[in-house]
Amino acid sequence: MFFYFSQFLSFLAMPLTLVILVLLADFFFTPKSSGRKILGAGIVLLLLFSNPILSNLALLAWDPHTNPSTKFLPLKSV
Repeated sequence: MFFYFSQFLSFLAMPLTLVILVLLADFFFTPKSSGRKILGAGIVLLLLFSNPILSNLALLAWDPHTNPSTKFLPLKSV
């Protein structure tokens, strides 16, 4: 039980988690106005750009694909 508790506390102590919690608290406790829409867009963008799965997918799409036939060329000794 101590292991799970320590893992949970280490997750909460990460800076990104603290920023997300503060932004979510601000989103739910601010009055309804146009600033709330901007804050909501900021939360969505923060979660979108900080997600490692989405960033890996973006990097894989950015990398050029190699041709499997030219990947392993035979080496010749001189």
